[in-house]
Amino acid sequence: MELDRPGRVLAALTVLPALAVAGWLLAGLPLLLLGWFAPLPAALLGLPVAALLCWAGTRRLGTVVQATPWQVAGVVAVAAASGAANLIMHAEQLVVRRDPATYAQYTAWIAGHGSLPIPTQAEAFGGPDPGLAFDSVGFYDTNGAVTPQFMPGPPMLFSIGDWFGAPFAVPPLLGALAVLTLAGVVARLAGARWAVLAALVLAVSMPILYTSRSTFSEIPSLILLFGGLSLTHDALTRSVRNSAASPGSGRGGRRPERGWGGELSAEPGGDRSLPTELGDDRSLPANPGGHHSLLANPGGDHSLSAEPGGHRSLPDEPGGGRGLPAKRGWGRSLSAGPGVGRGLAWG
Repeated sequence: MELDRPGRVLAALTVLPALAVAGWLLAGLPLLLLGWFAPLPAALLGLPVAALLCWAGTRRLGTVVQATPWQVAGVVAVAAASGAANLIMHAEQLVVRRDPATYAQYTAWIAGHGSLPIPTQAEAFGGPDPGLAFDSVGFYDTNGAVTPQFMPGPPMLFSIGDWFGAPFAVPPLLGALAVLTLAGVVARLAGARWAVLAALVLAVSMPILYTSRSTFSEIPSLILLFGGLSLTHDALTRSVRNSAASPGSGRGGRRPERGWGGELSAEPGGDRSLPTELGDDRSLPANPGGHHSLLANPGGDHSLSAEPGGHRSLPDEPGGGRGLPAKRGWGRSLSAGPGVGRGLAWG
């Protein structure tokens, strides 16, 4: 179909940001804990891991979204315009009073030193002094070292900008990717026709404008959240599609269901009898002896046979007794054989 290829492109574009961010963080966290978070080790480990996750997450997408080329172009254009506008209007908060400055200082340290915690270095301030404290908003003094309040995920992403000499360029880029991932969720759940509008509404909303222009943690969180929702939707869709196409699922991909008396029983010769319910007049397969039985157990007991005269009767019970004949129109007749208990026969 003409909508399949653009739909696959849109589906892939809207999960790639989350996969790339997850890969970078998975590779960068061990390096940070070991004190090796630097440009070269992070690139050598983070880029292959991110590429592997992107390949694994998009290779079996299938047709989860149907879109036109114009709809795909519209989503990409809105995301790009959002990133460009926020880059021009970006903020530079460095004095620690709120979260953005805390993240900015946090980023500057790990980008330059690649380890945590931060040593106090009292000698840089003229030596210890009763009025000298190393704790503040967003930082704790723990055992003679400074520990940032927040998790290292966002600073590990913002460090890329520090390494390239543009420490405040990464948040607007991440904001554009968040707009793109939201459009992917909307395209999957409501259709691609609504994805452009949803991307535009998110891009111009005040929370996104504010957090995309400075070093906040909300934007990376949105990328992982929306990307995770899209990947979950794709996995569930693929599971349903595989179940419907599995062998033995019956006509139209549906498996036969069990009803009252809907069990299939094997005849001694390998045949199978039809599932029979109350009031069912369907004919039954023939046994080698010419009779028609509903259930044939290995011992031959508890079977319902149709005689040539059209009547149905119970065969001999193991003790030699005979059950009551059940003729058409009788409804239910009850027979009890010696040592067998009671059985029901239907006419």
